[in-house]
This record gives sequence, C-alpha cells and structure tokens, in this order.
Amino acid sequence: MAEAEVEEVNRSPHVSNIPSKNRSSQLIAQLDVGDFDAEIISRFTTRFYDAHGFESTDAPSMSEPEDMGKIEKWQEMTNNWKVWTTKNANKLKTRIRKGIPNAFRTSVWEQLIETKQYQQNHEAKHVGDGTSETYFEYLTTQEPDKAVMSVIEHDLNRTFPKHAEYQDGDGQKRLCTVLKAYACHDRELGYCQGMGFVTALFLMYYEESKAFWMLVAFLENPKYNMRGIYLVGLPLLHQRYFELEYLVEHKRPKLYKKLKEFDIKPVFYASKWFMTIFCYNSDFDCVLKIWDCFLSEGIKIVYRIALSLLQSHEPSIIKLEDETEVLDYIQNKASHITLEIIEKSFSISLSHKELDKAAAAYLKSIAEPEE
Repeated sequence: MAEAEVEEVNRSPHVSNIPSKNRSSQLIAQLDVGDFDAEIISRFTTRFYDAHGFESTDAPSMSEPEDMGKIEKWQEMTNNWKVWTTKNANKLKTRIRKGIPNAFRTSVWEQLIETKQYQQNHEAKHVGDGTSETYFEYLTTQEPDKAVMSVIEHDLNRTFPKHAEYQDGDGQKRLCTVLKAYACHDRELGYCQGMGFVTALFLMYYEESKAFWMLVAFLENPKYNMRGIYLVGLPLLHQRYFELEYLVEHKRPKLYKKLKEFDIKPVFYASKWFMTIFCYNSDFDCVLKIWDCFLSEGIKIVYRIALSLLQSHEPSIIKLEDETEVLDYIQNKASHITLEIIEKSFSISLSHKELDKAAAAYLKSIAEPEE
C-alpha cells in the first residue's frame, strides 16, 4: 500500500509544469503535507494585496517614495490650516485636486468635513448617567431596530469583500459597531445600502469613534447634502438622477438623444456613483482622489465626474445600436474611472447656478400632475 501511495505521488505533475493559477490547489490536493510542507502551502496560497489593502493578482511592488517637496508644502499647510482656508482657499482647492498625500489624509479630511463642530454639538446635547461616557460610547450600548440591524448584518460581508480589513471578523466587527451606533443616533434614517462602503472607507483611516463622527458630518453637513440619499424612498437620490439627466441633456445633447432612444435613465447606472461617491470603483487611487475633492468641494464634483465619464465614452455609446449593448456598456465600461477622467472633469464647465436650475426643474416636474 505504501509503494502504491508513493507511486501515485510520483505521477503528480511537477510544480513547474502546473499552470500558475492551478498550482496551489493541485499541490494541496496531491501532496501528503507534513510540517516541512507547510511552508510550501503558505507560499502557494498566499494572497497578494495592493498598497490599499485590496486583493491583487500581482505580488506587491515597492511603492514610489512621496515627493518630499509636496510633503513639505502639505506640512506647512496643515500647520497653518486656518490661513489656507480663509486667505488661500483657491490655491488650497488646486492642491487638493492634485491629490492629498496619504500621510496627511487623516488630518485633512477631518478638517474639510468639520467633524469637531458636529461632535461638539451632539456631545453638548448628550446627557449622560453621571459617568464620563462619550456620546459614541453611549450609542454603542443601545440597539437599533431589529429590521435595521438585520440589513446591517446582511451587508457586512458584501462591503469591500476583497479588502484585507473586511475579510475577517475584526474588520467587520468594527464596521458593524459604527453602523449600529449611527442607526441609534439617527433612527429615522437608520441604515441604507451604500452607507457601509462610506463607513468602511473612513475606517481605513480612523478608529471607530472618529469614523462615526466622520459619518455624522458626511450625512449632516449641508456642503454634501447626503442624508436624503439614504432616507426611506431615497428621495434625494431620485432628484440627483433627474439632475444628472438634465445636465446631460443640456451639455451632451447627442448622448442624451441616444439614451433617450432606449429610455436608459441614470437610475439604471448611476446609483453607486451617488450612494457611495464612487467608492465602488476598482481603482482605489482614483477613489481617494475623488474623495479628496468631494470633501473639499462638495456634491458638485460628483456631477463633474459623472459627466466626464459619460463624455469620455460618448463616441462608443452613440455607435451602439442595441438597447442591451448600450446598457451593458454604460454599466460596465463607462463606469470605470481613471485619473485622466478625473483630470478632465475639472475642465467641465459646471456652475452652482446650473445645478440650481436642474434642482428647480426637478421640483417643477414633481409638482406637475401626471397626465
């Protein structure tokens, strides 16, 4: 029996002859693994992760060193933040559009979103039980509605499933803690899909309590006007669909005509754009750059990037003749963001006045009785 077993192993293909994508599974299946072979298994089953913590098919490479000149500029800016936000606001906006160095994102994002203001306001309203507990600590002792909690738990392993932080119980536990706390803080809203991705992004840079206050500011700061996106019935999301279509009609009339021909509306392709602020994009360098700009400039940057995406793919979309092809293209190829698309978005002419007109057109449309 022993000889037969040895013979069987000897007939196994050599490691170098197994296609790389199948080597790990065949090695595990065919080798009688002992202590010595544990290292082999580890070597062939190790997951690779990129610089942001996402699964990658490639072994990690040495990241390029940060531009020290840029680092020094941002150090000076953060040391004199009030001066930059009041006297050098336009220059600050330009530098943020070039990308905030990752080492400064934690401190700069907090400043841009104004977490301290919202934290102080809510802490002042919080009446504890005589202990020194913070408002966040109090919320972690509360329970959200059962239906809300069920949805939160259901979404945990669907939030950045390829990110190392959220592939185990610890990362998902941290995410659940913050989402539960927010659901208790704002019981009218509770929780809605999309909030998980935003919260998970914050948890990549902050511990739970700070991530909670980032989420509060994100949803309550009028500069972003996001809370209505997630309310029951998604009222603000429907408005933003309308506004995007309005902008496409006025800025890209040929593309609008093509989409109108097949009755393809933003509801079919733009939900993730508005609900996660492009967190769902595969290139996380682009995600972070978008968030730098979003936290700095507000919701207008989302429309800019949406228009830039559609504009970049307009020639290809117009050539398509089948409704299914158009929808598939716009949901997939036309939803992939590159740094070039972000750069082009900055040159798109889009004013607050135009957004106000789009909002006014939406209000008029819902006020008019249906025929």
